[in-house]
Amino acid sequence: MFSQFTCSSNFWGLLGKTTNGTFDPDYPPLSIKANRNIVMAYFMDKNLTVPYNSVGYNPTTGGPDENGIVLPDDQLVNEVHMALAMRFASTAVDADVDLSMDKGFYRGPTGTYDIILSCNYESLHVDYTWFNGTIRDVMTAPAPNGTLSEIWHGRSSPTSVSGDSPTLQTILKQAAVQDSSKTFARKWADLFSPVVMATIGGVTSNRMNSLEQIREPTLVVKVSIPALTFLAFWCIVYIIFGTVLMVLALRAASEQDIRDARARLNVYGIVTWAVSLAQSAGREDHEELMPREQNVREERHLVGLLQGPQQNFYYKVFRGGGGI
Repeated sequence: MFSQFTCSSNFWGLLGKTTNGTFDPDYPPLSIKANRNIVMAYFMDKNLTVPYNSVGYNPTTGGPDENGIVLPDDQLVNEVHMALAMRFASTAVDADVDLSMDKGFYRGPTGTYDIILSCNYESLHVDYTWFNGTIRDVMTAPAPNGTLSEIWHGRSSPTSVSGDSPTLQTILKQAAVQDSSKTFARKWADLFSPVVMATIGGVTSNRMNSLEQIREPTLVVKVSIPALTFLAFWCIVYIIFGTVLMVLALRAASEQDIRDARARLNVYGIVTWAVSLAQSAGREDHEELMPREQNVREERHLVGLLQGPQQNFYYKVFRGGGGI
């Protein structure tokens, strides 16, 4: 059993009828019969009355016409209106979904759902800013003609063919499992759009796309010249200051200082400090007995503990390693 639909004077037909490769009076001449469940047509107006015949097919038979007029690029329509009539079996719907009360569908006596969709598409010029891996400031404007969109429309033949369209039938099956006519239409659009874009992208090249692009380099960050000069000056001062500190540190760690520290920290130096402290009656501001670091050399000295005339003991340093 067929489902008959009539939307306008140029979009009507039967759903469920097997397609054929000849003229069929049950369909408009310029419609596209993808398979028994899908009928498509393109129009120049939203009322679906003026077929969009850019290739010059015969408007009576839908076949090629030697006298047909092929539209030049500047006359190609950019905003094209598209109509679809589809049907699917009720068994294709999810078990927990009831579409019988949805006004967007018509359910016939044979257990099938019919739906009519219409939409429009156009090619756009897009301006955007690519910054840090993200797209910003997107602005769109309609293209002056339908050159790009015609890549998809021009390949569609209005004559019916034997067999099915696997791609469109697969899209229909996935849209049929949605829970409403609105989600059905959204799912169809989401799946149908990549088919159109893939068709257009398949006949274009990266070089062509690059040549059609208009790129304008933009200065994203601007630094004040005085601020940059100030920053550079202090960077140089920092380097000079660090170099001076490094030289002073190297000089402070010279061999003479190391030898002086070693002499003060050995047993001889400690004993000498103790003796000098005793001789100065506990004062530490006396002239030290340690030799100046410039005169430090390898020497041997002896320190003796002597008894004074008053039976007191005191230390005495014998230089040169002499005996007591």
